[in-house]
Amino acid sequence: MPKGKSKVSNEVRQQILKRIKEEGVSVPQAAAEHGLSDKTIYGWIAKGVTAPPSIVEMSRLKRENQTLHEIIGRLTVKLSLRKKRSLVEDHASDMHLENPTKTELANSLGVSRASLYYEPTLPQKDWLLKIRIEQTLHDHPSYGHKRLAPALNVNKKRIRRVMKLFGIKPYRRYGKRLTKKRDLGQIAAPYQNWLLLIPFPEHEGIVWVSDFTYIPFHGRFVYLATIMDLFTREVVGWAVWTAHSTQLVLLALIDALEKYPAANYLHSDQGQEYKAQTYCRLAEGSGITVSMSHKSSPWENGYQESFYGKFKVDLGDPDRFKTLGELTAEIYFVIHTYNHTRIHTSLKMPPSAFADRQRNHILLN
Repeated sequence: MPKGKSKVSNEVRQQILKRIKEEGVSVPQAAAEHGLSDKTIYGWIAKGVTAPPSIVEMSRLKRENQTLHEIIGRLTVKLSLRKKRSLVEDHASDMHLENPTKTELANSLGVSRASLYYEPTLPQKDWLLKIRIEQTLHDHPSYGHKRLAPALNVNKKRIRRVMKLFGIKPYRRYGKRLTKKRDLGQIAAPYQNWLLLIPFPEHEGIVWVSDFTYIPFHGRFVYLATIMDLFTREVVGWAVWTAHSTQLVLLALIDALEKYPAANYLHSDQGQEYKAQTYCRLAEGSGITVSMSHKSSPWENGYQESFYGKFKVDLGDPDRFKTLGELTAEIYFVIHTYNHTRIHTSLKMPPSAFADRQRNHILLN
């Protein structure tokens, strides 16, 4: 059949595709046998894909890919151990030495006799480090190589090399940002952004930053409000509510004031909840100066934005909990872990440990 636009019956087309799929016939071979172009058959194959892989199929493929990476890593370890043995055996064969002694092999290779007994330890060390990395990622699924390094007391370059060798990747999941439509078109608050006017705090209790986020839970939203000390990055107050209302942010502020002395400044965005008179009066009545970002400028409150991104990864799937109480308990646990256990990238230690170190430094001086 000559190449060109000659029509091919549906029966012949299905037969060609079946041979490619089930018998393993290559596309160029099938095209040559039937006088067709490779492009034509590739077009048939593309049209045969009616839908993208399902979520279940994608999950299966990811698991298989991870397994293949681990197999490749193990083979790399074994091959590196056998590489020298193979080199020695090949050299002995080339030199036509039958049952050579170590001394003969060493002399012919131009190396010391002791080096023939050496077994490289790096592959085994890499395997042991791989196990430690996986154990740490089990407790802190969002850790990348920069956080794993201080957690395991290992150089970050080595961590990255071993993760690449064995195909290890941190589990990261970032959800969509929720736009609060009722804030659109609102008049700007009469508060300035004091963070642009004052120097960065040199100790805790100077600036608190506040924000809230949504957590999808069985078809609805649950909201978490937090207040963080800008210097120590420690969450000093938090609250969970079923609506993003003034009461939500009030409870978080009250929680912070009950546990810590009032800060000099309290920063937030210009959400309606933070512009509420009740909230501002409580802050100002406690001796706090209210500070707010400019409208549509989330980067001016980036500390909280970054916290929530990692928090949701550490929290995992909220729908695995049956009740709001169980979810709230897990939120408390994740915040406690963030404050006391989880290594902060900028601080190189958990926020509470950094705060304790700074307090001790002040006492000693």
